[in-house]
Amino acid sequence: MTLGVRVMIFFLIVLCATRPISSASATVPVRFTEGLTRGFLLVRAQDGKLIGHGDLIQVVHGHHVESQMVLRFRDGSIHDERVAFTQDGVFALLSYHMVQRGPSFPEHLDALFDVRDGRYSVTSGTGKSEKVATGHLTLPADVSNGLVIPLLKNLPPGIGRTVHVVAFTPKPRLVELEMLPSGQRPVQVGELQRPAERYVLKPRLGSVMGFVAKLLGRLPADTECLILNADVPAFVRCDGALALGGPVWRIEVTSPADRAGSR
Repeated sequence: MTLGVRVMIFFLIVLCATRPISSASATVPVRFTEGLTRGFLLVRAQDGKLIGHGDLIQVVHGHHVESQMVLRFRDGSIHDERVAFTQDGVFALLSYHMVQRGPSFPEHLDALFDVRDGRYSVTSGTGKSEKVATGHLTLPADVSNGLVIPLLKNLPPGIGRTVHVVAFTPKPRLVELEMLPSGQRPVQVGELQRPAERYVLKPRLGSVMGFVAKLLGRLPADTECLILNADVPAFVRCDGALALGGPVWRIEVTSPADRAGSR
């Protein structure tokens, strides 16, 4: 990369950092409240190879929900995501904490923020290269880190929505996320096939940030999710990257099997 390009990128990043953040919000109404949940997950590479497994644990205290998704990879890597939110009429994020470490991730990351006071803390890198950033963000009511699956389950079929998420680059930046319906796809449930709603999740960086990300080769990939929407909605799978610039993986639900009972 030439010196001229580096200088241009620097000034564009400064411009992005100093631009005011829109406060427009589009909260998602609660159609189906989240409840006590214990789910089991698999993580697969694009070729279908199993590379990890995970747990989804969710508890409810009135309208207050605490949820944790932990993915453990075969190479020892960990993705640990903890969310607290309310569901009193609309879904509203309270706090978010994500930890990523291990060889599966381009950069070790420990990031958290609290919507109520806007405080954030981000630790990135390891050893002597470790950096810590703290500060305050002005966050809209529809910030939705860790809430994408509950939101998709509560969208009416065929209806999309745009919300905000905090992206860690590693510095936190607020970006819009489009959740776009994209037709239906059949999924297998035992011996039956059922139609699932397909959604494409598209981060909208804006023209300046998008240009910078393209120059740096760090454009975020789209994510595809499948939701069974008949009667009571259910999550099927999502294909996407868990880290900026990282590979696309499939996260899907699975069920425990009684090996002794199947003999």
